[in-house]
Amino acid sequence: MCGIHQLDTENRIFYWLSQSFEKLSLKKEVNLVYENQIPNLAVLVIRGSVRLPKKEQAKVVIESPTLIALKELLNEKPVHTDVFIEAGSEVFFINRSLLIKRLKEENKDHQIFFKPVL
Repeated sequence: MCGIHQLDTENRIFYWLSQSFEKLSLKKEVNLVYENQIPNLAVLVIRGSVRLPKKEQAKVVIESPTLIALKELLNEKPVHTDVFIEAGSEVFFINRSLLIKRLKEENKDHQIFFKPVL
């Protein structure tokens, strides 16, 4: 499968990511990652649609901020389905090397993304 984690706009991780990366509106569909591939990017989808062809529900409509493939990106693990971000979606693409650089600048560990947020 592929790690999909919903965040609310009050979440400190959402805020930090939205301040660290550029927001884009997609003009056409993007294949984020192919099945069994280690992702080059993760994505924070603010609003839009994601297609996961291997799931019964092939299309997921995103109405609140959702992180996709971040855990696989940081841990260099493959995803187990294709992930398509549909045209019209508002996203932040998250580059691994830039993310790690920003975390180091702020003396944070990438495990902050996988701990429960209180």
